[in-house]
Amino acid sequence: MKGAALYLRDPVTQEEKFLAPVGPEASIGKGAGASIVLDVMRCDQLHALVERDEQKNEFVVIDLGSHYGTFVRGKKIQEARVKPGEVFLIGTQQVVLRDTGKDLPAPAPRPRARRAKPTTSRPDPKTQKPGAKARNEGDILQVTLYWATSSSS
Repeated sequence: MKGAALYLRDPVTQEEKFLAPVGPEASIGKGAGASIVLDVMRCDQLHALVERDEQKNEFVVIDLGSHYGTFVRGKKIQEARVKPGEVFLIGTQQVVLRDTGKDLPAPAPRPRARRAKPTTSRPDPKTQKPGAKARNEGDILQVTLYWATSSSS
């Protein structure tokens, strides 16, 4: 298999839209760590991995523990082999693997998003009420709600 690419298929019109070329492997998700970004509702940050098996002219689709699942041939899978032309589902989105017949550049690795360092603000001891505990970012706050119901006689 020279080159391969993923396409999104519209379930109503059956039209396919180019998504991205696939190299030896590609991760699919809607997060910054995915090499192919699929920004749809039922797609996790890192949803699935597609790996090339050159010897058998097919790909292996691996679900990365996604919440909504990856489906091949109508069944929820952990890992399944997919041949060019087959459709698989990422959540509810139809994805088609196509043999392009030519080499395509693999998607460039995306830089990992840097997480901001947590900031903790220290309460001013002058304004803090006596006996009150200081709260920091990330502390759990318990709230109890009360409501009354009126009963009509």
